[in-house]
Parts: sequence; structure tokens; C-alpha cells
Amino acid sequence: MSRPSTSANHRRRSSSILTIAFVRYFENEKHEGTVQGGVEGSHNADYLPEDALLRYFTEECIQHIQNQLYPQRTTSDIAQMYDPAQIRRKYPRVLATLLYIERGELLNEFLSNSLLDDKHLPFFDAARFPGSNEDFQNFFDAQWKFFILPLKYQPIVNYQPSQILPFKSVGRLGGGNGGKAYLIEVHPHHNQLVSASSRIDPNETDASSTVR
Repeated sequence: MSRPSTSANHRRRSSSILTIAFVRYFENEKHEGTVQGGVEGSHNADYLPEDALLRYFTEECIQHIQNQLYPQRTTSDIAQMYDPAQIRRKYPRVLATLLYIERGELLNEFLSNSLLDDKHLPFFDAARFPGSNEDFQNFFDAQWKFFILPLKYQPIVNYQPSQILPFKSVGRLGGGNGGKAYLIEVHPHHNQLVSASSRIDPNETDASSTVR
């Protein structure tokens, strides 16, 4: 059996160190959302709002992550890599999930495939995943913490069973004639149920919009 290369071992160790820092940030900044629509039978789950994710992944932070994971890059390697601004724009959720599951060293394999960027999340196809079956399962379970859909008016919405909704609180208002009514507080960054003019700026206050 062949041994992992020295560079591969370094990337794995660096990924572990980067994971510790990111998970610490996640624990400090996480919000509690709701899985399964926020009604009876639902449960709570932690997630990181997009604005908090982007506060962490500055271009300087992403450059540092690349330097730690790939310290022996050649000029050719650097020329072929995404720059930090592109990663921040196209892959922040993917990068967050990889760091969370301690597999940051897989980043370059995602960057080389345009079908593995954030806009193709969530990932369901293990055959296309650049890692082991265990890596895929860990990624699949963790990706929901960073893949938070905005809430907006739509006639029909079908959420995945593992989708975390950015509900800060859910209260029962009443019911009748076969229907039930709830009062739901939505994290402001993911709330598109109100007009842009009345939406609360999450950088100014942590107050949440209320949706009936």
C-alpha cells in the first residue's frame, strides 16, 4: 500500500487547523433555524447566515487558506487557480462545507469543475463528488448549514427534507376551517417577503422581520 505524499499530509494537517478556526467562528455566529417548515413535527438546526459567511471569507482570508493548503504551488499552479475574489463570489458555501468537514484540501478539485460551485448546491450525486463516499456523506449532511434559501413569495415551494429555513421563532396564532396560522420571525438577511424599502438592514440591527 502506497503512503500519502508529504504534500498531501501537509494539506490534511493544514485543513485541520483551518477547520478549528472556522468551526470556532461558526459556533460564535450561528443562528438556529427550522427544518421541515417550522410547524408540528419540525426540529431546530444551526446554520450560518450568508452575511456572516461572507464576513469570514474576505479575500485576505481566502488567500491565507490557499497559502496554507497549497504552500508549494508553482507559477503554473497559481495561474490555473481561481483568485480569492472569484472563490468568494462563486464558492463560499462549498469552501465553508469543506472546512467544516475537515476536507479543505479538496478545494482545488471543486474549483476545476464549474458544476461544483455554489449555484449547483445542494449536491446529491456521489458519483460526481471529488472524494470518497464518506467524504460525500459528510459533505451532504453539512452543506445545509451554509445553503440557506431566501424566503420570497412563490406560488409553490418544495423544500428538500434537510433544508434549514431561517426562522428565528414560530408561534401559533390560531386556526379554523381546516387551516392553521403561524407568526414567524425570519432572519432579515434571508427575508425577501418584504419590499426592499422596508427590509431591515442586518448590518444595522439584529432585529428580524415578522411574517404572518
